[in-house]
Amino acid sequence: MNLLKIEMPPFTRTLWVSPKAKEVWEPRIRLAAQAYWSLEKETVKNGLRRCTTAHVSPDQLPAYSLELAKQGLVFLPRLKVGSYNGFAHKHPPVEKGKPWNWYGPVANSIEAAKEFVEAEQAGNHRAIGDLLGYPKCCQEFFSTVWTAGYVDPIWQAAINTNAVASSKTSEYSTIVYGPSLPLTWSGSRYNGLRIAAHIPCSYSCEKTRSGSARWVELGRTLRLPGLSELIDLLNMPTSWDCLHGIAQITTPIYRLVTNSTPCHPRYVVRKHGEFIPEYAAKGNQFPFVS
Repeated sequence: MNLLKIEMPPFTRTLWVSPKAKEVWEPRIRLAAQAYWSLEKETVKNGLRRCTTAHVSPDQLPAYSLELAKQGLVFLPRLKVGSYNGFAHKHPPVEKGKPWNWYGPVANSIEAAKEFVEAEQAGNHRAIGDLLGYPKCCQEFFSTVWTAGYVDPIWQAAINTNAVASSKTSEYSTIVYGPSLPLTWSGSRYNGLRIAAHIPCSYSCEKTRSGSARWVELGRTLRLPGLSELIDLLNMPTSWDCLHGIAQITTPIYRLVTNSTPCHPRYVVRKHGEFIPEYAAKGNQFPFVS
């Protein structure tokens, strides 16, 4: 993958296959994304890991901190970061006169929160990954690809995946498939659809799959609204297509356009799936079905 020296701003746009698909699925996607964000906090609260992170606006900080304290959790404001719409791969800077947020750890103890802040200040990514509950294999993978400039390493995870068929023509493409993918797939996270909190070293990573399975089990125990929709949506056939820093994520019901790795030529990941949603468009090209 050849990298280009361009900086892509955060943005996300969604194009629906029909007004009816938007009417039915937009609120379900919102509910599914909320299930994931609830799991982010609940996995810390229930001891599956010690920390997660949050962005909190200054006016909401007192109420947010108080609500966490009632649940035995703590938020430690670490850094002022710029507010943005869409999906960002790193913290945007604060711009004078524009909205900003506090970024920091949500932890199950003040000691864990302090450890997180100290690890970030020291640039200790391994300690950060441990606090966030990321598998060591995935920590090492992300550290390698991130420092190489791959800010959105979906392709890099795909080529490491077991049971991959790949081909090379005028574009670079690979086909990824396997029963573990709904629990490990990170190529739909731009609108909140994910279960794994990290980008795995491969979509066949067993440690990621088992960790995500524990998250799902906790969500079912808590009867989180939107969890079943989240699993279904992650099991849709999905194409991730990246060129010149813009990724297009195409499913049977929408196409999402967002910022990604600034690369050339074109890289495509096609993830097979078993869930074809209601009001899906039909077609003779992946990920549509006739």
